[in-house]
Amino acid sequence: LKCGFVNICGLRSKLKSPDFEEYLHTKDILAIAETKLDRYDKIDLPGYKIYRSDRKNARRPSGGVAVLVRNEICKYVKFIETDLDFLLYFVIEKALIGTDQDVLCCVVYIPPENSDYSNINMFEAMEEDFINVHNDEFVCFMGDFNARTKDLSDLLGMDADILDSLELDDHLKEKILEENILDELGFSLNRNSQDNTVNNYGYRILELCKNTGVCMLNGRISKDCMGNTTCDNKSVVDYIMCSPKLFPFVSKFEVDVFNGNLSDKHNALSLSLNVIDEKLVNPD
Repeated sequence: LKCGFVNICGLRSKLKSPDFEEYLHTKDILAIAETKLDRYDKIDLPGYKIYRSDRKNARRPSGGVAVLVRNEICKYVKFIETDLDFLLYFVIEKALIGTDQDVLCCVVYIPPENSDYSNINMFEAMEEDFINVHNDEFVCFMGDFNARTKDLSDLLGMDADILDSLELDDHLKEKILEENILDELGFSLNRNSQDNTVNNYGYRILELCKNTGVCMLNGRISKDCMGNTTCDNKSVVDYIMCSPKLFPFVSKFEVDVFNGNLSDKHNALSLSLNVIDEKLVNPD
């Protein structure tokens, strides 16, 4: 299952680009940020169904997220409504991937710290909303969080023997034990990053990881073990983060080479997940 994420910096301007069309057709699911659409925009992409969350009450079209799903797999993808206009939830059914539970995905766009449309409380609102939506599924966050985290840890981190000796609630224990699965499966507990800066949103996204039990793929797995920059060739602000139990189903993760016809300064992220049967994705 070939998935992607990119901050597209305005979807309308990309629709006539051959590069965008070619890129889209390499993906079964493409999540995009900064669509810059409003309710008057009608978007039609042959072969794909589009789900949108446009920024509300904006002075001009700005922000927004969307997910494009190839028609052949729409029956395996369900969307969940939310009141928050800076994120979008969708569920990939376990029948497609072969996981024990469905996979709950959350596409996010949080503007830069100095933006009129941004504040750090968006992270708290997202966490609270996620708790209401989450129902024991595997989890995958993807988005432009404008959060710079250097190589700081996204894990709670605790030895199992020490864990047993502490009086922690069962939910917290479960999250810590899930982290240990990474080590057991041969994935690094540490992350690398080519970005040596940390900002306030960076500290907050690390807290989000620890509170929700997800771990960053960036700088840890597959073709991005070095933690390549994702924005303007100097910062890491675009992330894909998953439940530790989902890591074994990831066949590829990488930060793509920058393409100015896809975004003004963001690299696209590519994520491939194993599927039960390739015919489910490509019936022909």
